[in-house]
Amino acid sequence: MNNSFVRLTVFAFLLIGAVIALLPNQRESEPFFAPPAAPPAEIVFGANLELSGKFAALGKASLSGIQMAIDEINRGGGLLGKPVRLAIADNRSDETSASAVFHQLTQQDHVVGIIGPVYSTTAIASGTLADTFKIPFIATLATNPRVTIDDNGRVRPFAFRICFIDSFQGTAMANFALTALQARSAAIYIDDSAYYAQGLASFFEQAFMQKGGQILAKAGYSPQTKDFKPKLDELLAPSPDVLFIPGYYTEVAKIIALARSSGFNKPIIGGDGWEEQLLVNAIGPAALNNTFYCSHYSPGDDSPAIQNFISSYQIFTKGSEPIQASVMAYDATMLLADAIRRAAEPDQQKIRDALAATINFPAVSGLIRFDNHHNPEKNAVVIEIRNGKGQFKQRISP
Repeated sequence: MNNSFVRLTVFAFLLIGAVIALLPNQRESEPFFAPPAAPPAEIVFGANLELSGKFAALGKASLSGIQMAIDEINRGGGLLGKPVRLAIADNRSDETSASAVFHQLTQQDHVVGIIGPVYSTTAIASGTLADTFKIPFIATLATNPRVTIDDNGRVRPFAFRICFIDSFQGTAMANFALTALQARSAAIYIDDSAYYAQGLASFFEQAFMQKGGQILAKAGYSPQTKDFKPKLDELLAPSPDVLFIPGYYTEVAKIIALARSSGFNKPIIGGDGWEEQLLVNAIGPAALNNTFYCSHYSPGDDSPAIQNFISSYQIFTKGSEPIQASVMAYDATMLLADAIRRAAEPDQQKIRDALAATINFPAVSGLIRFDNHHNPEKNAVVIEIRNGKGQFKQRISP
């Protein structure tokens, strides 16, 4: 063995020893090759809700419905053998806050899906973010078509809703006014600040006129309007057969009270933004006689699913009556859970695919099957408010 070989061999051992000395002590630190991260011990749902601001009553009722659904899921063993936890965030009834909440739920709370927002403006703000972060969300009462499609008419892959859309309910209420109420003329008082009211008014007007009705007058208001009476007087001056108010309960209550005090006793109709319990609380039952609105469910429906839900909700909330916001949030939560079971793992893309493939999901508010725009094909009901109570009037099929 020559000296050069010996020197090279010694140098090689010294070099290896130096490298080993520089490595961390494996007995006192993490393994050099870390094992894969352990799967999460729970499945996290997100709630993007209007818990303060203008629509706090709807957001809080929705939260109760979501919590009741998760309680039932966990008492039944959870999902995929894991408990479900709810991450709750308040979007303050504001579209900017709704976007911030979406960031929080996806980036900090690491949710697998989101229930809410409740109404259209906040839900539309969430649509782009759902596609950006690839997190499925299910809007509960957001009926404007733009929730699930973008401005170019393309479907938002991760945006879904559990409610019917404005084209359906606008047309339904126009047909109801023409047939059930025998109306031949109408006036429309629109919340110009809300996508929901604008769209609903447009679809109502189009359907009403196509079938021979006349729109005698239209006017707009905003949540900042202090005095509704001047424009309301103009709307009622030509004596329309029916007054259509496609707005939210907060302003609708004031407008109905003024219309009745002005002597207008003809039918007043609206969409799913009304919520009779909240209207009755605001203006009392007398002013609401001869009023009708489109809803997602009727507590007067004798179906076992609805009556069982009402009883369970009253027990869960210690006596509260469910409103349609409660029902729709419960249904959205159960639908998300069903999609996760069908996906067989809490993977957002697979959950999205399972949601899109939903066929005849048995929701409290009716069987749900999604169309190509992620809108459910389901029934609506017309509710008549009589002596302070909502009464089932008519079922409307797609």
